[in-house]
Amino acid sequence: MEKNFNYDKYIWVYGKHPVIEAIKNPKRKIKKIFIFREHKILIKKITEILLKNKKKILVEEVKNSFFFNKVAINAKHQGIIASCGRLEFSNYKNIFSNKFYNNFKLGLILDNITDINNVGAIYRSAFSFGVDFVITEDKNSPLENGALLNSSCGTFDKITSYKSKNINTLISEFKKKNWWIAGLDHLGEVETESFFKENKSIQKLLFILGSEGKGIRRLVKKNCDFLVKIKTKNQNSSINVSNAAAIFLYEAYKNFKYLNA
Repeated sequence: MEKNFNYDKYIWVYGKHPVIEAIKNPKRKIKKIFIFREHKILIKKITEILLKNKKKILVEEVKNSFFFNKVAINAKHQGIIASCGRLEFSNYKNIFSNKFYNNFKLGLILDNITDINNVGAIYRSAFSFGVDFVITEDKNSPLENGALLNSSCGTFDKITSYKSKNINTLISEFKKKNWWIAGLDHLGEVETESFFKENKSIQKLLFILGSEGKGIRRLVKKNCDFLVKIKTKNQNSSINVSNAAAIFLYEAYKNFKYLNA
């Protein structure tokens, strides 16, 4: 292992896209980058990206065997890893003072979603369909690690994330700021198609996704303005949370014109 590698402060970020987006993220601290020495094109590309982003980070060319003790055997490292600091998530209240706040239209809350593959896939959909920010709770959320960043294919560094100690308190504050709250629930009272047709005037929407097994928690669900369900052939079945997120966010992008203006 790398000497003096502090696992409390640093994580191994692996894969071409996650490392590139980590470099581009001004909030991401990178200690060192390691690239398989025969990947000459990738070495050149990373060097160019570092120069463009004015980052002075040491790049070391290594043997392929170097990666074996750094990441899991089946990890898709693509011959590149970087020792990076974890991002520091600020409190969600900073959203309201963000200089771009007036332009924020769509936010996403992850309520107790713990599977890193689901979280990563949700970030990919969130970035694709114009989500402005993602909020998670301090507890019952996966700790940022290389697997999560790899699953997100670099989008984790493209969307600003915030933390909350209590989602119900958060909901109350967002409502005071004229945000509408929609929770996804397979037993919801309105289907996605009807929801978007009947609520085209909504200008700020906070969308909540619940845990893989239990869905949105009871009190959080109670505080939602809408409980939306995705129409399926068998309505008693539930869809994987990351797939459900992709469906809902696509519908939001398609129907809420301000998102794709």
